[in-house]
Amino acid sequence: MLRFFRLIRKKLIEEDNMRKYFFYALGEILLVVIGILIALQINNWNNARLERIEERALLQNLKTDFQRDIKTFEQLNERRNQHLIANYGLIDIKNSNDFSNEVLIDSLIAITIPVPTYNGQSVALDVLFTSGKINLLRSDSLKNLLLQWPVELDDTMEMQVYLENIAFTNYYPLLRTYISLGDALDHHEFSQLGIRKGFYNVSKDYKGLFQNHEFVNLLRTFELFYQGSRRETNALTIRAEEIIRIIDEELDR
Repeated sequence: MLRFFRLIRKKLIEEDNMRKYFFYALGEILLVVIGILIALQINNWNNARLERIEERALLQNLKTDFQRDIKTFEQLNERRNQHLIANYGLIDIKNSNDFSNEVLIDSLIAITIPVPTYNGQSVALDVLFTSGKINLLRSDSLKNLLLQWPVELDDTMEMQVYLENIAFTNYYPLLRTYISLGDALDHHEFSQLGIRKGFYNVSKDYKGLFQNHEFVNLLRTFELFYQGSRRETNALTIRAEEIIRIIDEELDR
């Protein structure tokens, strides 16, 4: 092809036809420009195709993470509901002033011991933010929701951290003063961990525990923050479902 153009150029020069040579040269330049533009367009199409493939992979990973978050939220709220029911049961015992059913008291206290935890980590979201690949997402509404997610998550995490601090700093030390943790743990899921039953002979003072104002106030504190955490988690679940809905729309495009 190049040899063909050289022959034409040589012939026009030999004929000393500058007008034809000018148009020929112009045409050759135009062909080169058109070729470059076509190559650039093909490259852009290919890059766009690769970006769409990467976007779909990111969307699918995000969907998986948020689906897992929704299941975790459901489990967290189930644990919080159990904790609240145990709280109400302990308050009922306090109001009845009957502390004879030690097995029931131990069982209810055991439910209140574990604090539901959630680390708030999303691998796909972290990769999206740290790599800057969030710009690959074409949906502005999805990007805005993803950017807001960590901020909305912070409220729930703050409540969780506060509850953990209250439990370790105030609640557990108070329980150790009045009850046998071994007996309490025997009546709940901790028994599955292989803890030996009846090994520790610790005296118990349930009446003293229930007459302790701090114990009752701590139960009320747990109730307040578990109710708040449950509402925050329900709101996060709704937001996660909205994110998944937009992701599905993008995957169907």
